[in-house]
Amino acid sequence: QLSFTACLGIFLFKDRFHLAFSYLGNRLENVFRKTPITDEERAGHPLTVWGKIREGNENALSITLSAQVATLPIQLTAFGYVSFWSVLLNFVLLPAVCAAFSLMLVLAILSCVFPFAAGVLLYVPQLIWSVVLLVFQVFDFSNFALQGVVLSPLSIVCYCVALLAVTDKWNLQSRVRWILFLAFLAVFVVLSCVYSGIFG
Repeated sequence: QLSFTACLGIFLFKDRFHLAFSYLGNRLENVFRKTPITDEERAGHPLTVWGKIREGNENALSITLSAQVATLPIQLTAFGYVSFWSVLLNFVLLPAVCAAFSLMLVLAILSCVFPFAAGVLLYVPQLIWSVVLLVFQVFDFSNFALQGVVLSPLSIVCYCVALLAVTDKWNLQSRVRWILFLAFLAVFVVLSCVYSGIFG
């Protein structure tokens, strides 16, 4: 359920998050420029090194937040909390895991070519995974988390409808889309507070 929902969240929300981060990044970039660049001018120029780094960060953050937003009800129901560390860890570890997999693939190929050195070559991936697992075992990621929230089936439905309202999967006007989002999100928050006993 968790993996499927995370993939579905990435499919539904990644582009929205990416547009928002791109817009915010462009506005912040123009604040620090002597001569601001319009979106049309920016589209006609190739990406600089800084632009590629920014694009990669916007992409990684969009993927992370999309998966986190989509899986929030499942995490709260199954685990009892949603760790905010996961956003930071995914943002940092996503590129690191890609680099680690590339290194491991190269080492696996080399161990096939040089079987006499396979023990040494395959020890490196084992060491990398041991270090990563040690980090997750040493730190308690529930200390900076949303916890103690009880979700009812109706609040989960309201949350899902609110999220679906902001996607482009429904043919709605922008104003209607945002009104639906805010209305269902407000109902979700109120129901979650009531079921969690926050209102007494």
